[in-house]
Amino acid sequence: MKFEYDQKLDPAAPFLPVRLGNLESPPRYGDFRAKVDTGADMTAIPDAAVKALNLSVTDRLEVSGFDNRPITVEVYALGIELPNGKRGKLKAFAFDEEYVLLGRDTINHLRLLFDGPALTLEIFD
Repeated sequence: MKFEYDQKLDPAAPFLPVRLGNLESPPRYGDFRAKVDTGADMTAIPDAAVKALNLSVTDRLEVSGFDNRPITVEVYALGIELPNGKRGKLKAFAFDEEYVLLGRDTINHLRLLFDGPALTLEIFD
């Protein structure tokens, strides 16, 4: 499966459609765009997803970004479905963006081909 990079960004970046869900009953699901970030250790989800899926805090964790300043974030357990049909559970923290940030905790389970010159991302089964 091939996906074109989002060329509205400079530089262009790889995005995938994903479905997120809570792990509680009754289940709630939501579809989101996910930016694939090989430099992120952990997946982050939009603040809006926490509310839409009625997610509960399961833990707190200290994280730091490229500025190296640590902050404490709330962690949520949730389910994810990727466009190739793979499903799994993950822990993620919320951030103030409209997209999911797929970190290596998720993408290390996939065979991906980043084709920069063609501005495409391919997922292999």
